[in-house]
Amino acid sequence: MLPYSFIVGPLISEILILICNVSVVYIIIRHKEFYFFKKKLIYFLAIINLYLIFSSLLSEHIIFSLKSSFFYFRWILLVVSIYYLASNNRNFLKYLCLNFLICFLIFFLDSHFQLIFEKNILGYKILVPHRISSFFADELILGGFVLKVLPLLLVCFFIYKKNFKYPKTLFIILVAIAFSTIIISGERSGIYLFLIFFLIFFLVNVHKFKQEFIYFLLVVFIFFGSVYFLSETYKVRIFTNFYNSISNKVFHNEIGRSKFKNFSLFSYEHEKHITSAYLIFRKGDLKTKLIGIGPKNFRNFCGIVKYCDYENCCSSHPHNIPFQVLAETGLIGFTLLIFVYLKLFLILWKIFLSNLKNNKTRTNFVEISLVLGIFILLFPLSTSGSFFHNKFNILLFTLVGFWHATKIKKSTKKF
Repeated sequence: MLPYSFIVGPLISEILILICNVSVVYIIIRHKEFYFFKKKLIYFLAIINLYLIFSSLLSEHIIFSLKSSFFYFRWILLVVSIYYLASNNRNFLKYLCLNFLICFLIFFLDSHFQLIFEKNILGYKILVPHRISSFFADELILGGFVLKVLPLLLVCFFIYKKNFKYPKTLFIILVAIAFSTIIISGERSGIYLFLIFFLIFFLVNVHKFKQEFIYFLLVVFIFFGSVYFLSETYKVRIFTNFYNSISNKVFHNEIGRSKFKNFSLFSYEHEKHITSAYLIFRKGDLKTKLIGIGPKNFRNFCGIVKYCDYENCCSSHPHNIPFQVLAETGLIGFTLLIFVYLKLFLILWKIFLSNLKNNKTRTNFVEISLVLGIFILLFPLSTSGSFFHNKFNILLFTLVGFWHATKIKKSTKKF
């Protein structure tokens, strides 16, 4: 039921996760199967959780910060729950990823229905002409959601691939409908992260997806060409506004206070938040530099004049994972994040070298999809949701749980 909870709302997701976590922990304790907790990944996540609590306890807004850091352990339990259920039911991962696929198809159909009829099947109207939101209503996060579940869709494809008569065709269809949904959502970061995801995927799997790569490029050119020549609204949103944003031709030169006169990876609004997060770190005292201002406390500091070089820097979070981690958890938390980046990079690099040396090497495409998904979710050069938001963490730790479970399955040759 977890995939479908995104249609209903975050409260249902939290309730389902709570029920799942409590049930699994109870069974583990009852049967004394504590080895499910005795894994390096679980230890590492526990260290992160304890550090977040420590940072909150030393912050200026202890209770507010503890609300996110203290209960962060529920995401660790989600990883354990996925691992436990996958270990005791060999079809669990198959059914879960299949339900994510069905959920995605519902979003795909509903979003295009909303595009055509200007409201979705529940009656949610289009609030911004170039931003389709589907079941998310006034939250314009459809593209990001599709991007985050994309690795699970690929997992589903690779698990059932042997049952397909034309797997290459289905692969391209899956890519096409995912890309079309992201495009009509109008989320520029989702579009370009989608391209980065697949470019890395094809690069890592060099020699193994040559034909699919050609079809992928064809799909991208067709969609981009259709947007550019057939829709002025989406053309302005995806191409013109993006160029103006990174080259600072619209907002930055008018205000004259931007730190980046000629080029910026982020829009002006996001630049303000990210710059404020950096100033919180740079101008903070030694304690702030080491352990940060505390999880979710950016909103409590971004309004302070010395941390803002613009007219208004405030938001609930900086909209960039590395800068949020740097400001809210300091150099120690940032070091943990760098370790995660390096671990993900080394996994992909090892697979790339193996495939480069021998194109007959058997590759675990499920693992590649999941690792890439985690990397894209944490991508350092993109805007993002809050690191402590429940939707972000549900998808992040579902990917982590899948990856952890598939590694165990691979070692026991059950997957």
